[in-house]
Amino acid sequence: MTNTNLTLVLSFDEAGNYEPAGHNLTPEKAAKRVTEVQSKGRRAATLEQRERHPSLNFKSCRPCREAAQECTKNHDASAAAPQEQPEITPEENSGAE
Repeated sequence: MTNTNLTLVLSFDEAGNYEPAGHNLTPEKAAKRVTEVQSKGRRAATLEQRERHPSLNFKSCRPCREAAQECTKNHDASAAAPQEQPEITPEENSGAE
């Protein structure tokens, strides 16, 4: 059974991990859930679901947990990657004179 336009919402916790915050949501309900997560001072991410998750509770949903683990892994990898810093020339650094 495949449904389109379903969204998984993840929140980023204090420990630096993503965790499920909602699933099987319409875009409108997902936007509301993101606002709720952000109002608690947490970052939120959304993922498009390929199909409806069978579990009623997103906290015990295996596809949700796996998606959260994958997002955490990707976040950790991108945070560990060296970031290129733009080279600042003396003219850019001098400011207005």
